[in-house]
Amino acid sequence: MNTCDQALKLINAVGSPAFKLHLDTFHMNIEEKNQAKAILKAGKLLGHFHACGSDRGTPGSDHIDWKPIAAALKKIKYDRDVVIESFTTDVKVIARAAAIWRRIEPTRNEIAVNGIKFLKKVLK
Repeated sequence: MNTCDQALKLINAVGSPAFKLHLDTFHMNIEEKNQAKAILKAGKLLGHFHACGSDRGTPGSDHIDWKPIAAALKKIKYDRDVVIESFTTDVKVIARAAAIWRRIEPTRNEIAVNGIKFLKKVLK
């Protein structure tokens, strides 16, 4: 699945209330024309959300327009976890699998601390 529309088509075909959608800002930045519209389309079927920078780094230190994303999450009353998914070069097998060939942020702690600070501010 690469887009919200594809995932919703599968969810509807399966027809189980347990089947939910997982959206990820890094991948939506590549695959979706409008991230906020994808979130609105997902609506109550959104079950998990990854917030990561356009370069897989810290949310907020990138070019993603976070205000419409936050507004869309609020509009659909998303009240589940928002997870920072980022990568470092520290674990070589994961870095290779995720095509991480350079250090994205200086430290893992900076990703967590700065990312949480930004997300708390933008998501309120």
